Amino acid sequence: NRRELLVLGDPLKKAKDDLDKFKTGHVEFYSNAALALSVGFWVALFSMPSYSPLVHDFVFGAHVTNSTANVDISCGAEDIGKQRNIAPYPEPPVLVDWNKTMPAWSTSSNPDTDIWCGYLPSKF
Repeated sequence: NRRELLVLGDPLKKAKDDLDKFKTGHVEFYSNAALALSVGFWVALFSMPSYSPLVHDFVFGAHVTNSTANVDISCGAEDIGKQRNIAPYPEPPVLVDWNKTMPAWSTSSNPDTDIWCGYLPSKF
């Protein structure tokens, strides 16, 4: 019985030795492959706003919104986050930062007053 275990252990030991030899012989390849995949991942991640309108609007905001009153609400070059138009219709929009003391913020239920200006300013 012990002899059978030794016989079965020989191919496993040989396979482990072969794997170790392969890994040590290809260290440079694996480090180059890891670097290439890492660079590719970060390039793809940071280029998403350039190629996807949805991601662009999420990161930089929806900078122009046609409201139901046919007034264009635009974010300024340095506006970020949730903004609210406080100017009465038909005056030109005046955007201020939304805060919790104001009524609930929602671009779907308040398209005439609320606009998302993104996490980063559009001047970037």
